Amino acid sequence: MKNLRCFSALLFAGCLASAFFACRTSPEPDCHLSFPLHESRVVPMGDSTAAAFMLSPFEPDKIWVETGGSNPDFLEIDLKNQTRAPLPDAYGQVMSPPRNFAICPDPYEPLVWIGGNNCPLLKYDKRSKALTEMPVRYVTRIVPRADRTYFVAFNGFYFWDRQKQRLEKETQVPLEIIQRSGLTGENAIVLDGKYTYYFDRLQAEKGARLGGENWFNWKYAEGITLFETGGRLSIRYQNQVRRMPDPFRQAQFCRLTRPTSGLQTA
Repeated sequence: MKNLRCFSALLFAGCLASAFFACRTSPEPDCHLSFPLHESRVVPMGDSTAAAFMLSPFEPDKIWVETGGSNPDFLEIDLKNQTRAPLPDAYGQVMSPPRNFAICPDPYEPLVWIGGNNCPLLKYDKRSKALTEMPVRYVTRIVPRADRTYFVAFNGFYFWDRQKQRLEKETQVPLEIIQRSGLTGENAIVLDGKYTYYFDRLQAEKGARLGGENWFNWKYAEGITLFETGGRLSIRYQNQVRRMPDPFRQAQFCRLTRPTSGLQTA
């Protein structure tokens, strides 16, 4: 039994070594989960087995574990001290599949934002260690900026005002439902294809706009914007726009990769 427990710990450490969590630096100005763990660690699981785990979004060198069995427990494990303790009940709502890809450490304040499908937005303050439920739900995208942090929610476009320290709804975008959003790479975000909001001007224009023109369909990744206008597909990279040949007609069916020499689509 001792050898079996040791094997489980090592196997868990091997999985952990290949995990890829928390907020990365990328050409896209919104927040993603990133935090690569470059070395394996032995996790003190004792007689327990790990059914699910994630890196703590609040403290480095700690992981959260859901144990297996009919009555699972939630544990917080300190990788430095090799100790474990029950995970605070308030943190249990953070460790859920709808939230795993909606956790954003704010680069401008000691805050961590947690969104997620059909969940209330949560704000964690690293100074007070307080976890606060905010009056907005179903946040699908979090975009930190120097003056504000923006939240795309199912029922509207919101922002956290750093100076006033409060959450507000952006009146420049009068949308009651937002089902899709996309960053354009022009210091702007397109909301449902109906409004383009400019972060630097704090203003919105009707339609999906790029370079002052209306466009119909778009996809943005790796610093590349693919958009459809006039029945043709165009690609924008490093301030250069190029028309794509047929049969490239619909942006959502293309996969974008960062070009090493020239522009590429697949």
